[in-house]
Parts: sequence; structure tokens; C-alpha cells
Amino acid sequence: MERNEVGVRSAKRGAFVTYHKRVDQTEYLYIYDSKEIKLYSAETDNYIKTLSIKEYNLRNNLTEENEIKEIVYITDCQLDNPSLLVCSRTRKNLYHCFIYDIVHFEYRLLPIDLDSMIPSINDVIIDKIETDGEISTYVFIFASVIGLSIYWLAYNPYLQQSFNYIRELNVKLSTKDSITAVNTYNDLDETFGDNNVFYVIAGGVQGNIEYFEIMNDGSDYKTWSMPMLKLTGTSDPVPPVTHIVIRNLKDFKERLLFIGHGHLNSRIFNKSPLARLDRIPIVRISTISFDDNKKNWNDVSIVVGNPGADVTRGEIITMFVTLTEMGYNLYVALDMYYRPNNYRPHDGIEVAHYKIENLKNVTVNWHRIDSLCRKSPNNNEIPLLDIYADQYNRGLKLVLPNEVEWYQISPLPLDSDDDDDIPSFEKWFGKLEFNHLGPYNIESIKDINAQREKYEDELMIDKLLEKESIDYKEIYPPQSKSDLKNLFDELFSKNKEDLVWKYGIIYYLLKDWKFIHKHSQMFAARYLISSQEVQIFVDGCWALDHERFDDGLGRLSDPIVKKLLLQFPRIDEKIMKIFLISSCPDHALKYSHYRCIVRSSIEMMELYIEALIRNSILNVREALKFSRQNKSEDDESIRERLLKKLLNICVIEDKTETREYEKELLSLFFDNYEEKFILRYWESSKESKLLWFYIRILAQIENYRDSFIYYQVYKWFKRIYLKDELIADELQFGMTIESKKNEEDSDEEELEDDIKEKLNHYKKLFTGTQSYSDQMGINFDSSTNKSKSQEEMKKRKRQEKEKYYEQQGVKRDRVTPLLRNRSPLSASNSNNM
Repeated sequence: MERNEVGVRSAKRGAFVTYHKRVDQTEYLYIYDSKEIKLYSAETDNYIKTLSIKEYNLRNNLTEENEIKEIVYITDCQLDNPSLLVCSRTRKNLYHCFIYDIVHFEYRLLPIDLDSMIPSINDVIIDKIETDGEISTYVFIFASVIGLSIYWLAYNPYLQQSFNYIRELNVKLSTKDSITAVNTYNDLDETFGDNNVFYVIAGGVQGNIEYFEIMNDGSDYKTWSMPMLKLTGTSDPVPPVTHIVIRNLKDFKERLLFIGHGHLNSRIFNKSPLARLDRIPIVRISTISFDDNKKNWNDVSIVVGNPGADVTRGEIITMFVTLTEMGYNLYVALDMYYRPNNYRPHDGIEVAHYKIENLKNVTVNWHRIDSLCRKSPNNNEIPLLDIYADQYNRGLKLVLPNEVEWYQISPLPLDSDDDDDIPSFEKWFGKLEFNHLGPYNIESIKDINAQREKYEDELMIDKLLEKESIDYKEIYPPQSKSDLKNLFDELFSKNKEDLVWKYGIIYYLLKDWKFIHKHSQMFAARYLISSQEVQIFVDGCWALDHERFDDGLGRLSDPIVKKLLLQFPRIDEKIMKIFLISSCPDHALKYSHYRCIVRSSIEMMELYIEALIRNSILNVREALKFSRQNKSEDDESIRERLLKKLLNICVIEDKTETREYEKELLSLFFDNYEEKFILRYWESSKESKLLWFYIRILAQIENYRDSFIYYQVYKWFKRIYLKDELIADELQFGMTIESKKNEEDSDEEELEDDIKEKLNHYKKLFTGTQSYSDQMGINFDSSTNKSKSQEEMKKRKRQEKEKYYEQQGVKRDRVTPLLRNRSPLSASNSNNM
């Protein structure tokens, strides 16, 4: 059901018309924003009618000063017909309340004068307290920061101005706190307490609950505080009460209460600083009864957060209760936030399903539904508005801002043509056509094959097909229905005992026909209802293949699929590569941390370094630090591979961003091992960019002598070996380091000998010969072998020069290769970078 007509205004709240959640069935649902209300059939999801404040102003001839400017709160109620109580504000900022009859589309003004200073209406409940002929008396209870504002109104359905004011009463909690939730639990046909009294339960911002006995005529009232919730193992205060749902127990003398505590709804409590506090949601299930006029309170179950997971905060979106022969079912929709690196690593929308049997046995099942509730760009907007469970408790209807989705909880009943473990091809694929609108037309097949080539010749669906020993390149994507039938037959012809992965593949294929609404979900409800982890895993695979990376990350990092991932060799590396190839390094980083796999293999560590660097240029430092953390005295192979990866990305790659990475890397300091490794890597790879990078490292630490020596090697290597010319920047840099070298007053004769030695060494290394020519324009001897006596003679000559300078009183800066002016971040300190 599409509902794009809501417009640019986002829905603030939506609910099913269920008489304030006090009945288990409904006929209508509604969604509203500040300007209009949309009505739909709860059974068919069909649109019925729109109520706009513009229409209301015109029909009621409201003046410009008194006309409504915005809707602030809506709740459902039951008069003669299902109706809505609409609370709005006028242009003078006064409250204006009216009833809207859903069946006859009629308006009835309420003679209610709410204090305009009330910043927001937190909750509203309407109850019928007595019947006297055709005229009935209703109480309207408004919860706000000032307490409960209660109005008695007489209702005559035959008069146009049908509501008449009787009286009003204002009551407060004993703590004087703001009241955040309210409900009544009266039934005129039942025996519960005193018939001359109606009963109200109210909850406050401090998590306190109070019980009110109010005389039917409003002449008097009493209040009692209910037992305060006690939290163990934490110093946090009890969160505010956000929801109160009440049901009658079978003897009618007892009430079952479902009370929700948690983060305040920021869309309702938008002016309260309490709405900005982090709160952990709590669900409290209790009973209240009368025994000889004594009120008895008993807690049946208290569930804090999500047991077994570290919840940081959460908001209860809505609660819905159904009654079965076995007991009660409570569905709680929550927007949950977890601590990073937790067993549930990412936040999202969840439904907790509580089964209450005999008021003793309470079991809870958690369902992830965030795949159906996509977050809007506005982080303050929760995409789920309300939920409703059908009478068989097979699934939930999810009210979203622009549609209603179905989420299956229990298996669908078997069809006559689908009562076997093997699905029927005709049932699920028979009506699907291969045409230009389908997922396997000529253009889309080209796109799928291009996608496969992009991701190193393998899609995620290929992983699934390969697990079932199917030649995926030949069979997917199918180009006709006969090809699809062949894939189906081959899939189910093998190993008929293990079917769950086969179901997963069929589910993936049906998701390709995503324009056929809920087709794949119906298949999952029939065959994967007991294998939710497989459905989540396949959802993640499909999302990656269709480049929906947020969804893919959420599914595949969910702890529920952890064991499934272990069945696929090297799949973590595959997922990381998909994120990196698709320029989503932030997703790759999150995935590696959520899965705790950063050091699971050398390949994963290499991918992690790539993700770090591509996520931010500032992470180049972190990448170098990470490589140092994996060094070993006995085996440097891991560190070498990580350094290679770092150099490949920051130095060697021919990409636009490489220059910035190289600049950042050059600003860091390398230890002796890293400097020597860069040189060795150049010698083995013959990649001139590495030698040029090494030369600039030496210059960066002001070792201009060695920088100049290797610059001469670079000239020979590029001109003679690679037969390429130096560019202007390289020539200019050579002139700079030569002038810097001259300032050091180095021994020219010794320098020439060192240059000759290096050149002949690399000549021999790269060409296999020891000869040297004058092609560099430098006049040196052709001999490259120095005897031991020559070395000793050179050493003595150097010592004599130094002694001479010392006798003459000349202070000479002696340059030692690789040691002069080293940074404090040397080899001994580099690990602390």
C-alpha cells in the first residue's frame, strides 16, 4: 500500500483504532502529521479518507484568529462509532479539541478548556462511566506536566452540539511529577471494586505509578502509590513510564497491566530535557485486584533491556496485546541502541514477543524488523509508527510512514499444492514472466554479469550456489523460465535432506522480483520461519549484490548469522572486498569491528589497512601503527606484507588520491627496519616510485648525503634501466638535495667512491654485469671491486683527515649515513607513534 500523499511533512505518530489498546481487534488505522489525518482499512490497508485542518476550518467557519494551525495529539475512542479525539492548537496557541466520527465523517466540538500553558499533551484516555437513557457521560483524561486534567461531558448523539460540559477536576501525582502515561480499567458490566467509582492508573517521569479512585460525579477522589520498580545491579534511576496497557483477567475481578518504561518519545516530549536522557527500556507485567476492599499488586515479570546484550538506551515505540486460549501475547516494538562490539553490534528496530501463560510462565522472543523499517535522513524520526497482531498471532502489521508491511512470526498454513518439503515451482514461479519489466531482461542480465566482473568474478549469490555444487556462471542469471526451471530442478535434485540453503537460494531469487509485493516474504513465512538466521543471511547477500550496503552491513554483521558465515571459506574477506571495491571503506571498518575479525588472517589485516586509509587520509598514521603492532622478532613476514600493502596504496597506485596518501605518509617517521624494507621492496619490485619515496624520506630526516647518493642511483635506474626521462620536479629536487649536501662539507672523494659503489651494486643486481659507463655523465673508474687492503687504506685516510681537522681546530660536521638528525621517533620509539 503506497501512501506518498502524506507529503514532505513526516508522520509524528500513527496508531490502530483499538480504543486506546484495550481491545484485541480493529477496523481502522490512521496516520497523521501536523496538518492532516489519513484513514485506512486495517483489514485491507485500503485508503478511506483524509481529514485536513484546512477542511475543518472551512466547515466550521472558524475565523482567522480561532482557526487551527496544527494537530498536536490524536487518540482513538469509541462513542456510537469508532472515532478519533483530535487535540490541536489555534493561531492564538490555545488548545482546541474535537471528536471525528470515522464512520459518518462528522465533527463534534468538545467544550474543553485546557490550560494553554501546558507545553504538550503526553497521553489521553476516554472512558464511559455511566449510562442514563439516551444521554451518556464520558470522562476525558489528559496527562501533562501539570498532572491529570479530567473533564466530565454529557453526550447526546441526536443533538448537533452533542457534548455538554458538566465539570472538571485536576489531580496530581503525590510526587508532583509530570504524568507521562495514563489508562483506565473500568467496565460497567463487571464486578471490580465500587460501581460508584472509576479507576485510573497513571505513570510519571520518575518511573512511579499511582492509582486513583475517582467518584463518578467527580465529587471526590483518592490516590495510592503502587510499589516502585526496583532495579538491581545498576545505579541508574527508574526510567519514565511511557506506556500502560490494561486487560481484564477471566474472573473479571483482576486486571493485568503491561507497563513500559524507557526513553521518552522526543516527538511528544519535545520541550522536555528528560527526553534527551539515555534510558534503558523496561517491560513490567503485573496484576492488580481487590480482596475485601484491599488492593493487591503482584509483579509477574520484569524484563530490563534485552537480556544478554548490553543496551545503552531504547525507546518503546508501541505495545499491543492479544488474548489466546493459552494466555496473553504482548508485542513490544522498540528502537534499540547497543554498546559497540556487543553481541548485538548494531542499533535498530526490534519487536519483543512476550508469551504469558497462566500468569507464571513468561517467554520472550526477539525479532529484528529493521530491514522493513528503513531509517529516514532525519535521525530523530523513527520509521515504525505502530504494530498490530492478527487474531491468530501469525504475524504483525507494521505501520510505516508511507505503507503497511507484514512481518511473519509463525508459519503460514500449508496449501494443498505446497504441503511437501519441496516447494512447488508452479506456485512460486509459474506466474512470473520474463519480459522487459522483470529482473532478468537483456539489460539487467548485462548488469548482473558486469557486477560479477566488478566483484572479482563472484557475487554473493554465487557463494550460495557454489555451496550447493551448482555451476553458478552457467546457470545464474537465468535467461528464460526454462533456465529458471532447470536451476530449480538441479537445486532440489541433490541432497534432499538438507534443504535450508536451497530454501535460501529460492528466497533470493524471489527477492529479485521485488516489484511483486511480499512474494518473497510469503515464501520465507512458509519455509524459513524456523530458520530466521538463514533469511537474515540471504537478505544480507541480496543487499550486497544489489549495492544496498547499509542493509547488507546490518544483516551480515548480526550475531545471529555468525555460525552461518563459518560455513563459507574466506567469506569475510569477500565481504570486505565488496565494500572496498564499492568505495564504502566505512562499512568495511564497521564490519571488521562488529565481527571482531581484524586479525583473523593476514589477508584480513591487509584489507583492514586498506579500509583505514581509504576511509580517511588521517588514518595513514593509524595504518602504519597497525603494521608495527604485528611485528615479531622471529617472523617479520606479517609486518612485511602489511608494509607492502601500505606502500602499494600510498605510493605505488596510480590514483588521484595516492598523491595525498603519499604526502601524509612522508610526513611520518620510519624506523631503520622500515627504511631498509622500502629499499628491499624497490629492489624486488623494480618500482621506481618506491626508490623516489625512499630518497625523499632521507631528505625529510635531513640525511642529504645518502639522499644524494640514491638520487644518482635513481637517475641511472630511470634513464638507463627504464629508458625514461626525469620530470622537472625530480630534477629540481635533485638540485635541492645537492645544495643541501654541499652545505654539510662532505668529503667529495669519499662521496664519489660511495656513489660509484652503489651504482655498480645496482648495475650488477639489475643487469647481472659489473661494468659501468659514462652514460650518467659522471667520471669514475670502471672498477667496482674493492679489495680488503683498499678498504683499509680508505679508512686510514679518513681517520687522518679527521685528525688533521681536529689539530687545526676546525669543527667539522661529520655525516653518518642514516643516522644524522634522526627524529626522536626512531626505531626504539616508533611503536609508540
